[in-house]
Amino acid sequence: HREKSLFRIERLIYKNMKIDISKVAQALKEINVSPADSRKVIEKLQLESEKDKKEPSSGPKSKKQFVIVASDTKGILKSENLVGWVLQIEESASPATIKDRINKAAFSYNNSRKGRLTPVSTVGETLENVPRRFFKSDDDDSTNTLVKTKEPVLIIASDNKLAS
Repeated sequence: HREKSLFRIERLIYKNMKIDISKVAQALKEINVSPADSRKVIEKLQLESEKDKKEPSSGPKSKKQFVIVASDTKGILKSENLVGWVLQIEESASPATIKDRINKAAFSYNNSRKGRLTPVSTVGETLENVPRRFFKSDDDDSTNTLVKTKEPVLIIASDNKLAS
């Protein structure tokens, strides 16, 4: 029974809290844990502490954003500040049909109960507000369209040459 309670103490200390080992030793002494058991707990905690130091902590993930890089070898887009959305379609589908797909999704959404309350009237409103299910086709799986960015992203013009 005593070993189970010591195990619970160890698990509580090194899994949930970051406590200095000297404070743990003092607490064990105050609750009258035998010196031998106390020494075992301290040694175990020191081993776990060293393992944690060796393992790199990933830390909180930073948020990422999408950027579209457009090849502009003629310099047409150089002076323009453009934004766009990133969509994904099947490899076998034609990119030329994307406008029709967006229009179809907007039409279906506007005919739904929620769409009648808050209809969409632009491509931007459609891509930002229309749920994913309206971009899926019931009759053909190859016409599914995935909107990867609900928010518009910056389009950066590139002359398609690397800096030397």
